[in-house]
Amino acid sequence: MGVGEAHQSLGRRAPSPSGFWATVGLRVEPAPRNSGVAFRYVTELGALPHAFHTAIEETVRSALRSGPRGWAVTDCTVTLTRSAAEAPGR
Repeated sequence: MGVGEAHQSLGRRAPSPSGFWATVGLRVEPAPRNSGVAFRYVTELGALPHAFHTAIEETVRSALRSGPRGWAVTDCTVTLTRSAAEAPGR
């Protein structure tokens, strides 16, 4: 097993047609057997509203429960490596 890392940006940095832009980066690493799933942040927590951080973590945990092929992914550490957003009026 190895480490996987990716990021995704939605919208355009400036300005998107909707006025919204966001980026999220995640790194997934294997963890010791029976250690479960850990979620960490290496981003600045103030870069996104708290609700966004909560939504990202909940979505990651949900996706790991069903796994990419229907099998749960366990014993890993997921790290939020990139996070930013812009919205109209923000």
